[in-house]
Amino acid sequence: MKRKFCDSLKELREEHHLSQRQLAEALKVAFSTIAMYEKGQREPNYETLENIADYFNVDMNYLLGKSTIKNSYIKELNKSVLENLVRKISLYDFISCGAGGFVDDNIIDYISLPASMFRANKEYFAQYAKGDSMINANINDGDLIIFEKTSSVDNGMIGCFCIGDNTATCKRVSISNEQIILLPENPAYTPIIVNVESFKCVGKLAFVINDRRENNEK
Repeated sequence: MKRKFCDSLKELREEHHLSQRQLAEALKVAFSTIAMYEKGQREPNYETLENIADYFNVDMNYLLGKSTIKNSYIKELNKSVLENLVRKISLYDFISCGAGGFVDDNIIDYISLPASMFRANKEYFAQYAKGDSMINANINDGDLIIFEKTSSVDNGMIGCFCIGDNTATCKRVSISNEQIILLPENPAYTPIIVNVESFKCVGKLAFVINDRRENNEK
């Protein structure tokens, strides 16, 4: 059922803990006028409607029952502020931190993190770690890995690397004598010598959000 002006006025007055007399004094109208407004016995002119809307800082459409949004400007402003505070990152399927895993091109979800964690002019993506080959780099099974998108490779960097047929892995890269080796951060795993022609860098490690489930379950 559509809300009427009389209902909106009474609701706003009570929200602000005002009596009809106090509101009448604030709007410089007679006490009886407010009473008639709230009973639906009288409608204000456009100028008075504007005064009421300004006094309560609401949109005219809300006051007249045409909208449920009290102040569309504040709502859009809050949305803009939130977008500046939070950054939405694409989440892809598990990346292997073991022998290698398959990367699907489809985004499976999005995660929102504080924008202050990122560089404004860079693109990022996220994946969950699977395996324990990078434990000495503080990347554990189930951790959320945030990568900065890049195709550039620096010797010694930890990144997300494709090594053929979209097989991807998170390792530290070592480049010497035109040979590329992907190094685990766990002595239980063997380094991977890759074919240069099928090698591609997808991103470099930005930061890791450690999975706290095990600690919480203890």
